[in-house]
Amino acid sequence: MEDGRLYRTTKGRWRLYLPDELRYDIVHEAHKDLSHLGIDKTLSRVKENFYFPKMREFITKYVNRCISCLYFKIPRNGATYWHPLEKGDTPFHTIHVDHVGPFVVTERENKYVLTIVDGFSKYVVLRAVKDTTADETIIFIKEFICHYGRPVRIISDQGTAFTATIFEKFCREHFIIHIKVSSKSPRSNGQVEIVNGVAIKCLSMITKDSDNSDWDVRLVEVQWSLNNSMNRVTKCKSFDVIHRYSANGLAENPLISEIKQLNEKLGNDGNKCDPTIALRKHVDKEKKRLPVVRPHRKNFRKAI
Repeated sequence: MEDGRLYRTTKGRWRLYLPDELRYDIVHEAHKDLSHLGIDKTLSRVKENFYFPKMREFITKYVNRCISCLYFKIPRNGATYWHPLEKGDTPFHTIHVDHVGPFVVTERENKYVLTIVDGFSKYVVLRAVKDTTADETIIFIKEFICHYGRPVRIISDQGTAFTATIFEKFCREHFIIHIKVSSKSPRSNGQVEIVNGVAIKCLSMITKDSDNSDWDVRLVEVQWSLNNSMNRVTKCKSFDVIHRYSANGLAENPLISEIKQLNEKLGNDGNKCDPTIALRKHVDKEKKRLPVVRPHRKNFRKAI
């Protein structure tokens, strides 16, 4: 008990016990704050500061009944085979880059999204762009380098922006290894493909009440949601890994702020997150689960 409130301690961190009448509002706020990300990410967000019995069951029912999620849900394709590509043990050693679009042209004449995903921390950077030319792409990557440093490797598809002579020259001049995945196997750049799918879904939901002409302005909200939700692979929030502190919510409940202050006073800030071990365990697990090469397909006879 603290100030008349009941808490549960987990690994030294205090979490407020939520009474029945507050559970729906807290889960609703967490799910909305994360731009309608899925069950596991919503559960992780709520578990940071709260506890109540059968939490996963409650949140699963809530997310499965969310009208926006049901309407904009994008089916996932199953994994096929393992793409062995070792990543560095530091942020932004290897980045995955891709374009997605076209979308509705905005007032600022933006039509596409250029996505960058850090292979180590899974940190996401989304930028609305007018086109998919090499010139526009280089401008953004230069800006990215000024913020986060020069990557050792860039992984992209065979898009015209990345196969252009000027882009190859840019990589050589900046001592960046450029790896282009096969156009027949876009899943080789699966990290950014997955992020694109989730980003499109989130963007569709937060702009559903408008004419979609302001999606480029709202894009930063999607980026915030992706970077401040628990990653399934690293077991960390990518924002915490990069910045070494937890960001406040876009519209944070005062109750959450009080719980955070209490944990900070007790020395349980929870920001010391290193994804290195989790990443290695995930790689070992995936190597065992998936074949290294695509399974041989049988030849079928033509239908008569």
